[in-house]
Amino acid sequence: MERQLTDSVPPDKNDTRQKSFQEALQYLHTMVKKVVEQRQQNKVQDQQLLIDVILQSTTDEDVLTSDVISYMVGAFHTTAYLLTWAMYFLATHPDVQNKLHSEIVQVLGQKDVITDSNYGQLRYPFIITPVIHAFGVVLQDEKLWPLPQKFDPGRFSAEHSKSQRTYAFSPFGFAGKRICPAYKFAYNESTVLIATLIRKFEVSMWGDQVVKPVFGFVTRPQEEIWLKVSRRK
Repeated sequence: MERQLTDSVPPDKNDTRQKSFQEALQYLHTMVKKVVEQRQQNKVQDQQLLIDVILQSTTDEDVLTSDVISYMVGAFHTTAYLLTWAMYFLATHPDVQNKLHSEIVQVLGQKDVITDSNYGQLRYPFIITPVIHAFGVVLQDEKLWPLPQKFDPGRFSAEHSKSQRTYAFSPFGFAGKRICPAYKFAYNESTVLIATLIRKFEVSMWGDQVVKPVFGFVTRPQEEIWLKVSRRK
């Protein structure tokens, strides 16, 4: 799911992948500038979007473009790794995956669309995502997390959360209002993606791969994870 990131010397400018990256980056800058220009020319007075707030903060074109791109790609790797680990643990724990699927079917019924009205009822996808969050080293304290290596979404159920120590799990920061401003969006997009995928498909490991974590600010798999995705009957 995720290509391994390695520490290495700066890439050669003539490298094919580096050229592709620079071309994609230039294309992104061009598209962002077009979006900014269109918004400036067609702003709706009674509707304020995030881009409007950014436009109010600076008139410098380079800063403006950089800010928009930062918001676009912010938390990309953290959320991507979160979903990578979620799919891996679901693939290696069929019992958890079956329980998750049962709740999704019960909440959504015949509907495939997740809305504001039914999102809050999807509790199991929500508690699956925190347990595989990136701060792997912090979550190894057995005094706070018995059997820390065990994949157990039940740790984050409403019942168990009552006895959880303050700040024992604070993946988005400890500073009150200074926590990651996109934490709700991260949970929302992760929950929607997991629920949508598991409703229609079953995931399992491809072969007997053993995945090893590499700890850093974000915990990543040592190598690519290969999964088999089958349509549910």
